[in-house]
Amino acid sequence: MCDYCQYLDLVETNRCRINFCKRCKAFTLTYQSCCAVFTQLELEKFHIALRVLTPSHYQHDFLGKRMAVIKKPEAPIGFCLSQDDTKELASAVAESLTHYDAYCATRRASRFLI
Repeated sequence: MCDYCQYLDLVETNRCRINFCKRCKAFTLTYQSCCAVFTQLELEKFHIALRVLTPSHYQHDFLGKRMAVIKKPEAPIGFCLSQDDTKELASAVAESLTHYDAYCATRRASRFLI
């Protein structure tokens, strides 16, 4: 586990937190009570998966709500999301990727400053 000072907080809402570990080069996504760790490519693919969900994907009935299950192929568990959850999470992931891109651009630019 890395020191907290190694983490860059990208997004934090009431139900979602996404940060990036500068040492491990990994994104940690916590949504409600679920947590997953992604590489940048995996997080980008997860974002695409969230965006392409259609109403037909919400086939699981949980507490009277239609839910979709999204998980990494090798993971035993995943995220069980309603359509509203999916929109909220997709927005948070998009925002975190934008903040990460800005962080990377700032680091690249600072290399040229004396």
